[in-house]
Amino acid sequence: MSSDTPAGEPRMPTQAELDAADLAELAEKQNAAPRQTLRPRPPTDPGPPPPALRWAMQLWIGAAVCAAIGVIYGFARLGTINDLIQPRLREGVTKPDELHRVDSMAHWIPAACLVGAVILLAIQYPLLAAIGRHHSRNCRNFYVAAALAMLLSIPIGLDLLFGYHQIWVGLRVLGWIQFGLLAGSVVCLFGTGVNKWLPRSERIRPTALFRPGNHYK
Repeated sequence: MSSDTPAGEPRMPTQAELDAADLAELAEKQNAAPRQTLRPRPPTDPGPPPPALRWAMQLWIGAAVCAAIGVIYGFARLGTINDLIQPRLREGVTKPDELHRVDSMAHWIPAACLVGAVILLAIQYPLLAAIGRHHSRNCRNFYVAAALAMLLSIPIGLDLLFGYHQIWVGLRVLGWIQFGLLAGSVVCLFGTGVNKWLPRSERIRPTALFRPGNHYK
């Protein structure tokens, strides 16, 4: 006890003791704070979706209608398509066992192509709807991947399944209309308005690793 402090009175804490108490209180508050308060919060309201998202959905609906007509017609004329595709697959095949294998393929390839178109459509719609509903850049990327898969398959399918005089020529016209509408839907999703509205991409750029301050220990 200090000599200048009267007996029976509490001792005044020194400045060092007060600073230590303040630091301990601050450390306790930081440890008790929720993790989300220590990080910048993402914006909770990105605002209404840009018009380009609505245009992309409308174009996709038009493409889906064209695809549905082709699928329905394809299943209705499936037997005819199987017979028409068989000679094309037989070209250059001479061995009996290979001919048998080709004939078997001619019976399941058209149906598999038509079912694949339905599956792609079923994948694309929820992804496209989720872009605006969940404000998701990943859903945009997955939708574009599914749309590109269909865009690549449309010319092949039109030639393999419907490229015959016995098949209604309007299907080939609808197929190319579908191609244009689906391509337009993809283009709408890469406009400036959509890119600004979606959250920033979190992919790692290799050049960023060589910038000052980005070295990992």
